[in-house]
Amino acid sequence: MRLPEKESTWQLLISLTMLVCSIVLILIAEAKNRQAEAMLKEVKQTIKEVCQ
Repeated sequence: MRLPEKESTWQLLISLTMLVCSIVLILIAEAKNRQAEAMLKEVKQTIKEVCQ
């Protein structure tokens, strides 16, 4: 693969790379959020069972 010569091409590549990284980070955050919600439900259920 040959390195691009134009600066605008570099800027485009950097922008695309940043966009992809942002999407990946958002997906990871979303997955962790769902995991946390599931854990919270389990904790609530456990508390209900203990209190009864």
